[in-house]
Amino acid sequence: RRETTGFSRRAETNDVGAYRVDELPPGKYSVTAERPGFRTLTMKAVAVEVNQQAQLDMTMEIGEASDAVTVNSQVTPLQKEDSAIGYLLDAPTILELPLSQRNVIALVTLGPGAIPRQLGGFTHDLDNDVQAGSRGSVALNPPINGARPYMNVELLDGAYNTDRNTFAIVIAPPLESVQEFRIQSSLSPAAFAQAGGGVVDVATKSGSTQFHGSAFEFFQNEATDAQPYFSNSALPRPIFRTNQFGGSLGGPLPVHSTFFFVTYEGLRGKNATPSAQLVPGAAVRGGNFQGGNVVYDPLSAGVAAGRVPFAGNVIPASRIDPIASKYLAQYEPLPNIVPTGTGNYIDNTPSTNWNDSVSGRLDRQFQHAGTLFGRYTINNEDGGIGGQFPLRPTTENVRAQQAAIGHTFAGSNWINEARLSFTRLRVFDVPQSAFKQNVAAALGLNDGPTNPFAFGLPYFFVTDYSTVTDDPTLPQVQRDNTWDVSDAVSRTHGRHNWRFGADWVHFQFNYLQSQMVRGQYTYSGAFTGNGTNPNTGDGFADFLLGYPQSTQRTVGSAQAYLRQDNYSGYIQDDWRITDALTLNLGLRYDYTSPYTDARNQLFNLDYSMSPQAPRLIPVREALAPEVTNFAPRLGLAYRLPGFLSRGGDTVFRAGYGIYFSPEIAAEAYDLVLNGIRTELNETSGAGLPVLTTKNGFPQTSGTGFPSYF
Repeated sequence: RRETTGFSRRAETNDVGAYRVDELPPGKYSVTAERPGFRTLTMKAVAVEVNQQAQLDMTMEIGEASDAVTVNSQVTPLQKEDSAIGYLLDAPTILELPLSQRNVIALVTLGPGAIPRQLGGFTHDLDNDVQAGSRGSVALNPPINGARPYMNVELLDGAYNTDRNTFAIVIAPPLESVQEFRIQSSLSPAAFAQAGGGVVDVATKSGSTQFHGSAFEFFQNEATDAQPYFSNSALPRPIFRTNQFGGSLGGPLPVHSTFFFVTYEGLRGKNATPSAQLVPGAAVRGGNFQGGNVVYDPLSAGVAAGRVPFAGNVIPASRIDPIASKYLAQYEPLPNIVPTGTGNYIDNTPSTNWNDSVSGRLDRQFQHAGTLFGRYTINNEDGGIGGQFPLRPTTENVRAQQAAIGHTFAGSNWINEARLSFTRLRVFDVPQSAFKQNVAAALGLNDGPTNPFAFGLPYFFVTDYSTVTDDPTLPQVQRDNTWDVSDAVSRTHGRHNWRFGADWVHFQFNYLQSQMVRGQYTYSGAFTGNGTNPNTGDGFADFLLGYPQSTQRTVGSAQAYLRQDNYSGYIQDDWRITDALTLNLGLRYDYTSPYTDARNQLFNLDYSMSPQAPRLIPVREALAPEVTNFAPRLGLAYRLPGFLSRGGDTVFRAGYGIYFSPEIAAEAYDLVLNGIRTELNETSGAGLPVLTTKNGFPQTSGTGFPSYF
């Protein structure tokens, strides 16, 4: 009987006196044993943890049943019958830890084997490429015991909580709603798929027979912080302002044996780390290059004596490109410090956070029919990503939602647990100007992007200077839908505990990643040099005149509508051979369908005409299906005897398992990118200019080449 809600379960011992009660929600329980001719024995305050195989041995005394014996008991946290290795954190421990932004996933790296890569300065991997912004942070998906980050499995109340794009967490539950948090870091049983890394299993709180709640406020500001030890005293103080607040409420509902628990958490933050950059000063913006390299007039290239320098090394105002003038006036900052060896401009653009998370849960027990729970959780994250000058801040909007339902019903020696969940993740990382202003057209460029998602600054790459632009990989848009249906049956027979289960996951991955859709214009100084002396010419002078040496962009739709299904089944036998030795024997089968595109936009190379050049053709599937993914799981747990284990408190574990990790979605998305084209225009810079900033992609040029990945 659960002490907080009164939920109860019954089980019968078998002919060897063994009993088992599976799928108990974490919490404290009272366990009562009854048999005619024996005193009734009740053990109170028995703590059960998430995903734990707790062992509670009970010794009954001969006597009348009315002569009840009640004792307080404690289940050892030591897992004595399980070969899996892991660690657990309960609610009091979680709330007492100083977690940055109170994100539960930060708890993973507190245990052995998990690597907090971000603390060592490692900030980039494949996740950053396929999922920009805060959701692509390496801190959200740490590698465990040497496995790759995408070999982890994230569960929330048993529901699938894994983004199959990066295999990172989708829903970050409000910390006030977390009951317990367990990591299985090695030898996960057959019930868990692709768990070659770790299984992150989070259980949320339920209501109780008494109303209870909480409220909190956390505040941080750089004004109350010490100066960072490694900070540069020549730069402004880093900005760090965070305000986190929220609360929770739980209790009974008027409906019999029904309880609720709701929680809210808000975050308002701003942080920035200043950096020194080099930007063009007022003199060179006006065309004055006195004291620098000799600047030649590129339109004089036809003169027999060669190019002629500008008089006084100053470009006349009438020759400065209107696009360059408008860009410098509206977007490129002027120096704000005295020039030093590191730069003449201090950027302190902050990243901002405006996040809200809500979670609500209902629990109900039906008499003789089991329990039912339902939960809905939403993360809404709005903000801007700054501090990456010369990139302008990225506008980011994230909305993650999950609805989950679970039903458990049991007999005296069996239990069935069914779950259904729907998870949706939307990540928008777009330029500041998206859906607001067509910046390229406003500057005067021809043939700019017309998709409002892509509105923003092109990349004017100028040698020696940092020129403000929008991230060339934007827009990046992700919209996922994940359905998960699972059912598991457990049955105790003698010293065997059998578990059978099946699972279906359907994943819809709607994704767009961009590569230079607004174009990159490169100004190297080739047109204002004399063609023979490398100490002549200036890239910024080429920019002022509007003569890029090369331009590049991608054209076409890179929007993907990828689909994938995962079907799995498993069988597990936990065989307690003796009181000291338990074998964990399991077999799992997974079939993960290859990615397909709902609009048939996958393209790959066809080599069937070899030795002729390969052709780019549409394909139905991203790769050949794999149908032999049988994954055995073998393990043992043995309590060492005698002096090696006083009281049986030392357990030897060993095991072996095969774990199949599905492909990450980016591998299939590369085939969608084959359907777009890359346009590249290059000039030598020795003759008259051919390309201009206004017309960097002339219609008479070739169409470029396919983007083979």
